[in-house]
Amino acid sequence: MPKPSSPIKASPLSLRRTRLKTGFRLIVIVSGPFVKVR
Repeated sequence: MPKPSSPIKASPLSLRRTRLKTGFRLIVIVSGPFVKVR
């Protein structure tokens, strides 16, 4: 989760970073069971 101290209008780079991190986690969580089944 992004820190509440940092505003949403922060540098787009940091926003992209957090988005990439959350996306990667989501992909890992979703693909986890499929990989285990296979």
